[in-house]
Amino acid sequence: MARLAWAALAAAIVGSITTVLALDTVTTQRTSSLPKGIYVRTFEEPVVGSIVKFDAPPVFMEKMQESIEHATPDNKAGLQWWYDWFSTWPNGFMKHVAARAGDHVCVNDEGYFVRGERVGGTVEPGKWRGCRTLGSGEMAVVGEGESIDTRVFGPIPEHRVRTYRLLYRFQG
Repeated sequence: MARLAWAALAAAIVGSITTVLALDTVTTQRTSSLPKGIYVRTFEEPVVGSIVKFDAPPVFMEKMQESIEHATPDNKAGLQWWYDWFSTWPNGFMKHVAARAGDHVCVNDEGYFVRGERVGGTVEPGKWRGCRTLGSGEMAVVGEGESIDTRVFGPIPEHRVRTYRLLYRFQG
């Protein structure tokens, strides 16, 4: 009987871990785009200010592939590592929602603006540039500092995002 209880417990643990991984309910943030820590998925509708996670947009992956093709031998392995990392689910980007449908977004030589307010600095030439009002189902995201965000890959489809909250902030 004890053996059956242990088997049931083991099955429950494996099932729980599988569910957590399948739903991407707990994740970590280890870059400077957001506070480093443990984040939990909320399943809430994203609003401006929400933290969202999403797969790398296709335009970003295409630019990464081009960078790898033109990289020096010293840089090629590092770029390939990042490309492979971003290609593996559930890895992706975690950012704040900066704008949603109906909001006016501009990325130009003066910075990154949402509704006329500066939310970020400039990025190197060749990245996404322009001004437009976001359409239905679109959002713009922003990270802290000189982040890879809408300034690089443009607006993203809202259906691609998952909403999170910071559960535990890492020290240091």
